[in-house]
Amino acid sequence: MSELYGKMSELIISANMEDLKTIVQQALDNNHSTKDIIDKGLIPGMDVVGERMKSGDMFIPEVLRSAKAMQTAMDVLRPYLSGDESAGVKGYVIGTVEGDQHDIGKNLSP
Repeated sequence: MSELYGKMSELIISANMEDLKTIVQQALDNNHSTKDIIDKGLIPGMDVVGERMKSGDMFIPEVLRSAKAMQTAMDVLRPYLSGDESAGVKGYVIGTVEGDQHDIGKNLSP
């Protein structure tokens, strides 16, 4: 089972959207919970992306591609999310540091 989630993480890191959509749908078809898919497969991949960006091994374009892959996976999961699993999300807060001159990330939508 952990091999499946590890593969999801790898696909997030490599921003392979098509294969990620396929494997997420396969996990759903095999009765994996949306919570497990997110917590054990997708988020750990984005954690690696964050660590690699921090260490200088990944740059903004690669991070944005990985974020797009994450969004693609969430699009597959969205119809399967029950009200209970998404009940904690009431809204989003977006902000920026005063004087910030760029708009990277400000235009990303959930």
